[in-house]
Amino acid sequence: MNKKTLWGLVAAVVVILLAMWAWNARTNNSADDMATTTASTTPDVVAGGTTQTTGGTSGVKKPGNLPDGKYSVNAASSTMTWTGSKPRVLGYEDSGTINIKSGTLRVADGHVFEGDFFIDMQSIKVTETSNTKAGADKLENHLLSDDFFAAEKYPNAEFVIKNVTNGVVTGDLTIKATTKTISFPATIVAESDTRLVADASVTLNRSLWDIRYGSGTFFDDLGDSLIADEMKLTFHLIAEK
Repeated sequence: MNKKTLWGLVAAVVVILLAMWAWNARTNNSADDMATTTASTTPDVVAGGTTQTTGGTSGVKKPGNLPDGKYSVNAASSTMTWTGSKPRVLGYEDSGTINIKSGTLRVADGHVFEGDFFIDMQSIKVTETSNTKAGADKLENHLLSDDFFAAEKYPNAEFVIKNVTNGVVTGDLTIKATTKTISFPATIVAESDTRLVADASVTLNRSLWDIRYGSGTFFDDLGDSLIADEMKLTFHLIAEK
């Protein structure tokens, strides 16, 4: 065997040994990388669209992991606001409040599965109005009248939760003896083992509940007197065991 052949054989052996060493190092590093990704810092997507890291601060309650039990609405601490508008009058908007009279939420397996709420329609208030000529008091009386919510005849509205799925609440809303099913996103969180807080906004089409005054669904040629069928309700609900 000549020297050239011998040196070629040695070089081949060296290359093979280096390749084996590189493969072994790569395999060990991959195992180390896999171990570091199994720590409890993977974020959980929870009801209401919030993301929270598991294994975090002690005592923090996650939405979608609610303490089981029956909760009663704290009417004094809960709020509901409404907004209406005249779409043909630039910048025209009326807004106010309605009181939540009572209600319950029931939680099982960490999720709300049913609930019911009563809304005091006789408590309708106007806090702001674009109709400076008529004023808030006149508008309040009109909303309470048969033209709108007929609050004397129908003093309560009721909402019954049918289910809550992926942060979306579905239930039956009854106004003026008419019941319609509605769905809307809501955030429900536990502030403690005995206290829930729920926040949501929902836009309703009042014509579905036969509230006709100034509605383009029922009347033509209303001009600037047209009142939008859509009304927005926003609520902040406190419920406690």
